[in-house]
Amino acid sequence: RAELPSSGAAAAAFVNEVCAEGVVFEDLTLAEPVEGKAALAEFMAARYDALPEDASYALDVVTDGSAAAGWAWHLEQAPFEGLRGTTYLELDDAGKVAYLREGVEPLFKPGGATAGLLKAVAKPDEAWFAKRVPVNASLSDAPSTASGAARYLWQKAQFIEEPAHSLEYFSDDITYEDFNFEAPFEGKAAVAEFLEEFDIPGLAFVPERFCDGVAGCAFTWSVEIAGVETAKPVRGVSLYTLDPATVGGAAKINYIRDIPEPALKPAPVLTLAKALKPGLQTLVPRRKKGAVKAEAPKAKAKAAAPKPEPTAGPVAEPVAEPEAADGAVAAALALPK
Repeated sequence: RAELPSSGAAAAAFVNEVCAEGVVFEDLTLAEPVEGKAALAEFMAARYDALPEDASYALDVVTDGSAAAGWAWHLEQAPFEGLRGTTYLELDDAGKVAYLREGVEPLFKPGGATAGLLKAVAKPDEAWFAKRVPVNASLSDAPSTASGAARYLWQKAQFIEEPAHSLEYFSDDITYEDFNFEAPFEGKAAVAEFLEEFDIPGLAFVPERFCDGVAGCAFTWSVEIAGVETAKPVRGVSLYTLDPATVGGAAKINYIRDIPEPALKPAPVLTLAKALKPGLQTLVPRRKKGAVKAEAPKAKAKAAAPKPEPTAGPVAEPVAEPEAADGAVAAALALPK
């Protein structure tokens, strides 16, 4: 749908239409997931009705995918943009939405202090390193799709290569949004410094679910810290897109958004922001930008589309509902936030 429902009741009706009975929605700001179609319909209705009339959710990036997809989004209330997030969506065999995970940016951003803390608490031993083996050693080191690149880097390369190896799969103009930091990392040099800072022995990222997108890929993950016992690992959600010119060839990632779950639930600063600025849900709003969509390059026979103004994410065409969208990407475009 090009527009969100006009009320909480409409949002609830839509959830009832597209979701499986046993749908699970992991909102990483909540202590427990929302389970079941009826509970999710009620949750979405309340969330939508809590927004002021002049505020709405807007798409930044939508990945492709037939069985799973994802989208990056933000709240907006003219002339400002507010809270940003990413949602991963997965369909069941009947084409119904069966699983979602959503993460939102932390409003308190510790920046490089996060790496310092992790270095202080991680205590790896020989047994821990012995368990660091590829999840899928058969993956190609020459991916041609976004999902292939994400799987290779997360399921194989991180276990056998130095962090700098991943730079080979990034475009020169990559934008990397890690929401523990105030500003994105722009370009390979800045991203290389960031990756080096977070090359921490005893810190492991465990890949979970991946969408099957060609031009973009959303996926879920968790974190293991050697020597730290927790009842539940820290979870997260990420979204990658490719430079359109590299889709189907030597894949180069041009945009990354990573979001970890907060340690405290509900997050106190987010709770305060929702009370003070319910339409933006952030204490420091930003001026509005344009929405974009991840997609493969156009056929050569077509005229080149005019280049849009730069945005915080990858350069692509304005988001619009596809004429014949199906599968997970269609649900991603339509599902009310």
